Amino acid sequence: MLSLRFCNLKKLADEISNLKLLRYLDLSRTGLTSLPDSICMLYNLETLILIHCPLTEFPLDFYKLVSLRHLMLKGVRIKKMPEQIGRLNNLQTLTDFVVGDHKGSDIKELTELNHLCTLRISGLENVIDRVDAVTANLKNKKYLEELCMMFCYSKEIDIFILEVIEPNNNLNKLDIVGYCGNNFPNWIKDRHLPNLISLKLIECKFCSRMPPLGQLSYLRELSISGCRGIETIGEEFYGNNSSNVAFRSLEILQFEKISEWKDW
Repeated sequence: MLSLRFCNLKKLADEISNLKLLRYLDLSRTGLTSLPDSICMLYNLETLILIHCPLTEFPLDFYKLVSLRHLMLKGVRIKKMPEQIGRLNNLQTLTDFVVGDHKGSDIKELTELNHLCTLRISGLENVIDRVDAVTANLKNKKYLEELCMMFCYSKEIDIFILEVIEPNNNLNKLDIVGYCGNNFPNWIKDRHLPNLISLKLIECKFCSRMPPLGQLSYLRELSISGCRGIETIGEEFYGNNSSNVAFRSLEILQFEKISEWKDW
């Protein structure tokens, strides 16, 4: 285990590859903009933390870190994921999968990452082909419990892209941020997400109608923020189903920055 957290480090020595048994490496809040190619020889590395590290690119052979289980990337400056990251099929935590701006087809690299438990996808506005979105295979990732989907607030997208990126029904926590479609996907319902505990809808500013969130039986926390298209919240919010009690598990309810909201 090696932590260089908060060290004012600008370059990592090539000799890092000598630490053959290294399993945990924390480079968060350093000054590293790149990693040496030699880091790809750490075949036993299981956890790599790069949080708030100004990293702009990955080594070409990054896919050789075959034991990697946890890749923490929040706050980095990369524009796309490393080539063939889909070969790291032991990954359980991937805190930022950045979809590149070239047609967004690299989202297909998620296809074989079926052990993911925590996943954040940013740059979803770059996905233009629905087939690529389906190929990402989120629906069959049975271990996936936490998912964050992030879009660029100002870019128009095909509204069906979010519809076809349906997650597995074991999901516990879902955040949708910056979605610019007119409607929320049909899969935000009890029968599709029966185990959902936490839901955050943030800056989905063109959606004017709430999904039937009241029928999410185990939902404990609901946060709706920056959804400026909402003027009225009516019966659809509860699910229009008199046979079930709406929001029967809800403990935390937060509304914020919904400036056009008039009627409830």
